[in-house]
Amino acid sequence: MKHARPSADRLFASAAEAFGPRVIALVLTGGNDAGSGGVSIVKQHGGTVMSQDEASARNPSMPKAAIATGDVDYVLPLGDIASTLKCLVHSGGRTPAALVA
Repeated sequence: MKHARPSADRLFASAAEAFGPRVIALVLTGGNDAGSGGVSIVKQHGGTVMSQDEASARNPSMPKAAIATGDVDYVLPLGDIASTLKCLVHSGGRTPAALVA
């Protein structure tokens, strides 16, 4: 019996259905595979998905599961997430030149 009711999937799915390509989902450190189903829904609706990399996550289970879906656009160390998110928001969700390697 599960005692925890992860809500990341519901949050991501609800946001994707309401806001489509304007959604930027962010998966950070956490347990189990919470959020991995939701990130796929975000991508199906044209949104962007970012995940903390496993190396910088205190508990890498959630980022690892999200990354395994193949639907994560950016895998970043914790210290790079804020600046990347800022670039995405200011570019209207399009990949800004500053993020193209």
